[in-house]
Amino acid sequence: MKRRWTVFAIVAAAVSLMCGAFLSFLLTRNATHAAAWSGFGDAFGVLNTLFSGLAFAGVVVALYLQMEELALQRQEMKDSREELAKTAAAQREQVSLIAQQLGLAAKVSEV
Repeated sequence: MKRRWTVFAIVAAAVSLMCGAFLSFLLTRNATHAAAWSGFGDAFGVLNTLFSGLAFAGVVVALYLQMEELALQRQEMKDSREELAKTAAAQREQVSLIAQQLGLAAKVSEV
């Protein structure tokens, strides 16, 4: 899927460059005044709008992906907190068992 988008982007860039070169050739071969250059610049107004729209769509997609990633991160942090609470409870239980063993060992050594 990613390869398909890469190929599409390369082809779109190549077509844009060829169109630009062709327009440049047509407009500048016999014209040297500013009006010809102005028309050449105006010819790319549609492409400017297209690429601006694509850039905005890219920002929207990036925000959506980031939102999903943050939701997954929040869930992972919640799961980590739950596991840490279980670990702390197990450690407290171990401490109480060790204290009991020490108490029994002290009583046995007194005897």
